[in-house]
Amino acid sequence: MEMCWVDKVKKAGVHSVPLTPILQDQETERLIAELQLDDLELIDACEYSAYGRKQAILDQLFDKTLIVFQNHIQELTTEAKLCFENETDLCLTGIVGYNDALNNERKYDTLKKTWKSWQTIYTTTDISDFNSQLGFIKDAATVNEFDSVQDYWEALLDFPGAYEQADAFWDSISPFYAKLQKFVRERLFKYYKLQHETNEIPAYLIGGQFGTDWSSIADIILPHPQLHYDAESYLKYKSIEDMYKYAENVTSKLGLGALGANFWENSIFNSSICGSHLLEFCDQAYSQLITCKQTSWSVYLDVQETALRVALNNLDYSSIPRQNLRYNAIDDAVQKLGSLLAIESLDYHGIVDAPTNQTDDDPAQMTKRLLTALRLMPGLPYSLMADKWRMEAIEQNNTNLADSWWKYRKDYSGVAGIENNEPEYLEDSRIVSNRPHLNQFFGTLVAFQIFMYYKERAGSQYVVNEFEQEEFVTLLRRRHTTEWPFLLTNQYGLDVRADELLSYFAPLEQYFESAPTEQVAIVTPTTTTTTQAPTTKAQLVTKDNYVLNDQPKPKVRASEAKKVVEEADSHVAMYVGVAGLDTIEALRELSTFYTENTLQARRNLRSQIEKRNLDINQHFLESFRVVKDSFDSVYTDIAEMNKSIQEMTHQLHNAKSQTKKLLQKTSALQDAKERIETHQDVTRSFLQKFQLQPEDLVALYGDAKKLDRPITFDTFRALAKVQEIHGNCKVLMQAGLQTLALDIMEQMTMHQEGPSGNPAPIEMRAHDAQIYVTDMLVWINRAIPVEKQNLQLLVKSCNSQGLDAILNDALANICEGICQPLKIRIEKILNVPNQPSTLYAIVNMLRYYKKCINKLVKGGQLEDTLSELMLKSEQVFLDLLRQQINGLLVRVEAPPRDLSPTSAISHLLAVLRDMLSTASMSEGRETDMVKIAATILEPLLRAVNEQASRLPPTDMAVYLLNCMYSMYTCLSMYEFMEERLERLQAQSDAQIDTLTSEQASSLVANLNLGPIYTILQDHCQDALSGVPGMEPSNLRNFLVKLDNLSTQPDSILLPQIGLLLSSKHKKAVQKRSFAVLLAIYRQLYDAVHNPVNHYENPAEILSKTPDELNKMFE
Repeated sequence: MEMCWVDKVKKAGVHSVPLTPILQDQETERLIAELQLDDLELIDACEYSAYGRKQAILDQLFDKTLIVFQNHIQELTTEAKLCFENETDLCLTGIVGYNDALNNERKYDTLKKTWKSWQTIYTTTDISDFNSQLGFIKDAATVNEFDSVQDYWEALLDFPGAYEQADAFWDSISPFYAKLQKFVRERLFKYYKLQHETNEIPAYLIGGQFGTDWSSIADIILPHPQLHYDAESYLKYKSIEDMYKYAENVTSKLGLGALGANFWENSIFNSSICGSHLLEFCDQAYSQLITCKQTSWSVYLDVQETALRVALNNLDYSSIPRQNLRYNAIDDAVQKLGSLLAIESLDYHGIVDAPTNQTDDDPAQMTKRLLTALRLMPGLPYSLMADKWRMEAIEQNNTNLADSWWKYRKDYSGVAGIENNEPEYLEDSRIVSNRPHLNQFFGTLVAFQIFMYYKERAGSQYVVNEFEQEEFVTLLRRRHTTEWPFLLTNQYGLDVRADELLSYFAPLEQYFESAPTEQVAIVTPTTTTTTQAPTTKAQLVTKDNYVLNDQPKPKVRASEAKKVVEEADSHVAMYVGVAGLDTIEALRELSTFYTENTLQARRNLRSQIEKRNLDINQHFLESFRVVKDSFDSVYTDIAEMNKSIQEMTHQLHNAKSQTKKLLQKTSALQDAKERIETHQDVTRSFLQKFQLQPEDLVALYGDAKKLDRPITFDTFRALAKVQEIHGNCKVLMQAGLQTLALDIMEQMTMHQEGPSGNPAPIEMRAHDAQIYVTDMLVWINRAIPVEKQNLQLLVKSCNSQGLDAILNDALANICEGICQPLKIRIEKILNVPNQPSTLYAIVNMLRYYKKCINKLVKGGQLEDTLSELMLKSEQVFLDLLRQQINGLLVRVEAPPRDLSPTSAISHLLAVLRDMLSTASMSEGRETDMVKIAATILEPLLRAVNEQASRLPPTDMAVYLLNCMYSMYTCLSMYEFMEERLERLQAQSDAQIDTLTSEQASSLVANLNLGPIYTILQDHCQDALSGVPGMEPSNLRNFLVKLDNLSTQPDSILLPQIGLLLSSKHKKAVQKRSFAVLLAIYRQLYDAVHNPVNHYENPAEILSKTPDELNKMFE
């Protein structure tokens, strides 16, 4: 059985265990050893790149030293056997036993010894061999015409700029990872009773596979271990085949189908070698699994990822060879989805009970997120640092690799060794085989993007049930023909980012702080006490009575190692760098006609290849000629069928034309019938929904035979329907049928009126505060005269002396009963949020009716209640007005570019205008208007000054003037505002002075009048004509500029002057600034015409008098 790929015996998703490389074709091996690089370039047998670059084969990559080095590393990791002093029954065989020990052992000393002993295995390896192997990557980049190893690896990733993007993503992810690392470190140190002497976690405490998967220590880390315990307990009784059946259910839900009959028939589930080892066969198009019966939580997650890998292969086995030359993040993302979906769907598969609480802060939900973080997060920093460490070592030619390795491990992963000089990196098959890690980094990010994409659709449902199968499978089928970042954007509209990962883990940051320091007790079927973690999770297999000293040294026993290649019963070839399966196939084909490696044969090689290519093309041509003849025959048959169909179509068209009018009339009648029936149904439904039925009217009004019908339950049902119809009218109004809705509402209101057409109760309009308060006050104002009249009738026969005072006291006592209900209802109205205008209307109504009621009854509790309510309503009105103003001014807006008042200021001035308009018609208008103006204007002026303080002086003056002008205009329309207007005018004058100063300075600078003015001020005895700067020519230049200014006075004004809203302000600034200029000109004019200064023909120098210039400026 021929295997299609080289390094495919993998422990799913985490670690590769490469097979011993065996060249299948001895002639090919000899040819590779003898050919020089120039000869290989003639072959041109490895053109395979998404960028179309030529992948030249490096002869160094096939050097015996490289293959021997990799064979040596493989033999060490698969055949080594370790036993410990005083623990002769505890031995570890191979990398699988080593990883099992780190994952399951819970004794600190044993873990430390195991890890340190394993690292000593590599002391038998010459590290310089690995140093030289790293150089092959740079050689491969150079031959493939890349400037650096980074560019070369990014091309293999199909993602230019990948490492720069990864650094940016890691900057956003690292804060959460640091919190996760601290959380894990503190719980590990507490469990093993260690002192917090360092911020790093010892590498031997976080499981196998270089600590890129912490799920094996979840039993120590989880604050709420119940869900993990339940899952472990359930999986303990399940076989490895059962786990793959669970996984097959997931692959089917995703649209990838079943794992296939060949997979189940050929896979070995009871091997002595544990771990998920996957063999992929291209020709037969199936995958074979080799694993043992061991089951656990970590194995369950491995199974999910391996099953997705198998299902992905089933889509297209022909694309597998490309995967070894291109590192597509989507392939890794699909496997990472296995863990994500497995953890999310534990209750879906019945592994644990479905939680009753589905909130994000539920301990079970937090445990799921934390399990996901332990599984996937440690791999992110490791993938990034493994590549950056190698690139730095290559560029700087660093020979001290172990020290720099642990520096990167500490900086990125927060993990440290014992001596920090152990060559841990030799355990990593990707590093040993010169393959990049970054695709796993991006694969994790993409997995979270796809997961969160479907989780948003799923809502509270299971994500696995919401996968759009066709969409997802299309993404996977196109991943080898389209660059995966573009494909992700095209298929899902997503750019590669870390937002979804951070969003998923965001709830954990609060959980890290609030989680209990002690693990919550695990509830078992028989007890509710806390279960203690066992010393070991599983017993290691006793192998041999071989004891190591304090510094254990590995003993390699080849006779005891189990070779995966023997179980697969096949031979595979393993190559590193840019070489792949296509190269091997090309060289094997070359061996069929290139039989002798002589100089003449090498010279004729190109012509032989071209001739063979021509023969193959000729064979294709003959084969396709037969196909073409077959297609011609099929074409003839189809043409005859087409002719018959066209004849039939023509006949049908004639028949259709003849019956067209009949069909049209029938169709029109049918449509009319359907429309009438629809209208009938709509009308019937409308009447049922918006009109009372005859029996409802009888229940409300009685009938002609029995007008005194008693009130029954039918009466209340009819009234309830009236109220329902009244509420349904809101729907009609929203639909644009306002007239119809208002008519129906009026009709229903008539049904709701009191008996014999009397008004409805006041409470029917309680929703309108103003009308509600008005109705109550009107009722009181009407009821008191009636009571007073009744009292007068009662005592009309009594002596009238002193009777008025007695009647007033009696009437006041009668009115006391209404005080408490009135106070409660109006205070309730005041406590409900209303518009300030509504509250002010209530204030005025209380003020008015208090005056009216005092004329009817003086003194008493009613008068006190009305006074108290009036004061309280005034206070509530002012408080609400202040609250509204503060809400509008809570954020200081930047003035607009035209320096006009902001929208908030304009809105407040509109509110002020409305309130003053209302207050001007009230009885206490003077007091009210002053209070309202003060309440609005004082915070408004403070906000305007705060806004203006951030502007330059000129802009500040213009902005303040515009705002004050708007305020002044608003207040000037109302009486009692004189004091406010005077204050605004004084502040405006101050800003006009500021603008005048700025404008005058600008005019002096533009006319170059500054030096002249300075000379005039400092001049003593000498004639001015001899002073530099006062020459007649210089003065004439000044006069020319002055003439231009006089003809176009707006030309050199400050731009901000044009932004003033008030033309009066603009003219004032202009007039005052020109007055300053005119004063300087007058002083200059007098000096020039003074004979003492010896100016000849002064009238020609300054031809305009100051008065003439003043008229021009006016």
